[in-house]
Amino acid sequence: MQALFRNRNFLFVWFTSIFDNVTLAIILLTQTWYVVDSLHMKSQLGLVAIATSVPRLGLMLFGGVIADRLPKVKVMTSTFVLRMGVMLIGAALFRFGVMNIWTLVAVAASFGMLDAFFWPSRDALVPSIVKEEHLSYANTVMQATNQIGLIIGPAIGGVLLNLFPSFYAIYAVTACLMVACALMIGSVKEKVGEAKLHTISRLTALQEGLRYVIASRVLRTQMSIYIVANLLFTGAVTVGIPIIASEHLTDGARGLSYLQSAYAFGMISGFATLMRFPPHKKRLALICILIVIEGGIIALQGRSYSLHLSIALQWMLGFCVACNNVPMLSLLQQYTDRDKLGRVMSINSVTSMGLSPVSYAIVSALLAGGASVGIIMPVFGLAMSIIIAIMALASPTVRTVD
Repeated sequence: MQALFRNRNFLFVWFTSIFDNVTLAIILLTQTWYVVDSLHMKSQLGLVAIATSVPRLGLMLFGGVIADRLPKVKVMTSTFVLRMGVMLIGAALFRFGVMNIWTLVAVAASFGMLDAFFWPSRDALVPSIVKEEHLSYANTVMQATNQIGLIIGPAIGGVLLNLFPSFYAIYAVTACLMVACALMIGSVKEKVGEAKLHTISRLTALQEGLRYVIASRVLRTQMSIYIVANLLFTGAVTVGIPIIASEHLTDGARGLSYLQSAYAFGMISGFATLMRFPPHKKRLALICILIVIEGGIIALQGRSYSLHLSIALQWMLGFCVACNNVPMLSLLQQYTDRDKLGRVMSINSVTSMGLSPVSYAIVSALLAGGASVGIIMPVFGLAMSIIIAIMALASPTVRTVD
């Protein structure tokens, strides 16, 4: 562990990840609360979420190809600079009073498109800047400290929402954080190998990555699990939690920031547990068990009218999510050749998040049709638990792979 923290390149990527997550948390809190509280269009939350996710998903596969083709540090730096520009445009739209649901959708979509090129490069960069024996610890540290940003972000966002009647100052702050991220990641020294992908087209490189994943029973099974889980998790939680804060609780934006911070604290607790007791056996089975538990927690959250109970449930949900995220990354890195890691990371992101827009749309349609989160979240949560349990029991790979 001490050798890991003496690694200058790792430290810069680590700090950048924290700042990036602070920015992301502020943006998500701000736009969510703006739609719910200022525009009074809670049924449109799914539309904003779709605008953020669909362009990102559409480009993320090619983001993985770019990560395998170009220096990852340059790709990441470019995304920060361009996202800074998007945030400044958003700040101007708020400042001049022209930010409506459609301009917000446009800003969210622009941010999502640029985000598509950041994450595959970041996830593929870590194995190239740390020694192989430090990789498991590096994944755990990276995932854990990312949550520091998700704790600080909602707190900063909540303070700004209470201090300023307009939202433009919040977007200006996030633009400044993007500048800091660009400067830090630009200082990372990356070992750039031979650019083998330059000899083939981007589409051919993508097809090669897809065939590689399909041929691997571990990668194929893992991604199938996350496809199903994401369909039933993302919409219910992303759209449901702000409505829980707005309709079931009495603390407004502050209550929403408490719930998001509790989720992040739960994730940090989960990562701390993994640092002390890293899983080495039956990791796919562990992931399935945790997802089944998450479904039960989501079901209970939909029926909660107590701030304290909701905070406790969010903490438990964050704990479980953290404890399946790190084994997931470790399995991907263990069963993937390094020259295909960027593409496999991006394919995993797309398969695990590919049904998010469908999930958002279903939840939004149910809300528009008069269904309440008190019905939607229990149905989605329990369905997720049951389906994942059946998949785990039916799959020999889940039961045997370490």
